[in-house]
Amino acid sequence: MGLIFSQRYRRALASGRITVELSDEFRRKLWAQMQAHDDSVGVQRDPNDRWIDNSSVLAEAADELVTEHGWGQLPPPPGKAELGVTYANQRHLVMTAEAPVVFDYVELAFKWMEAATKTAFKAKLSGLFDLLECPWRFTDGEFFKLDADFVGARLVDEAHSALATYNFDGAAHEFAKARQDAVSGEPKDAILYSAKSFESVLKVLTGLDNANAPVSYRQIRLEP
Repeated sequence: MGLIFSQRYRRALASGRITVELSDEFRRKLWAQMQAHDDSVGVQRDPNDRWIDNSSVLAEAADELVTEHGWGQLPPPPGKAELGVTYANQRHLVMTAEAPVVFDYVELAFKWMEAATKTAFKAKLSGLFDLLECPWRFTDGEFFKLDADFVGARLVDEAHSALATYNFDGAAHEFAKARQDAVSGEPKDAILYSAKSFESVLKVLTGLDNANAPVSYRQIRLEP
């Protein structure tokens, strides 16, 4: 598992270069969609034991969230004494936690979903962003912020989605790093990883794993 949202953008969040704000309406609708896509999962806790625990996407993601943040447990809502990863405590987290933590939870939950559920959840989440004019998008299991150029941002989002969908895994990862650096105020690194992503795509198209970009250009006849 890679770094979750608050870890990837740790410096940018701490410096204020990135801010995340989620309305109460968005949080309510997000929680409803998370519940609707909360598949059952079987988890083998001990690799040396065949026992399988019956669990769920949200419960496993909540356990991982607690571990990633070094908490003792999920805090219950005011006036509630029941601890653990109950729906009430999960909802309380989504409704009240700092927005980066909510994004962490969604990213962790997404990794536990089955392929069909992932597709359906991404579509619903995209609809929420558009409906409530939220300046974020969810691509390949990670959140990315849209810039002021809405048309350009949509093209970037579509390009990233295409890389992830058509199994350009290395290029998709590099493109994600470029987007992260661009939002975090690291333009040099953003340019570097954009070039790396483009080169990775060319390598896949030409089958020349060790070729640089100019060689790949000539191979696919983009240059005379």
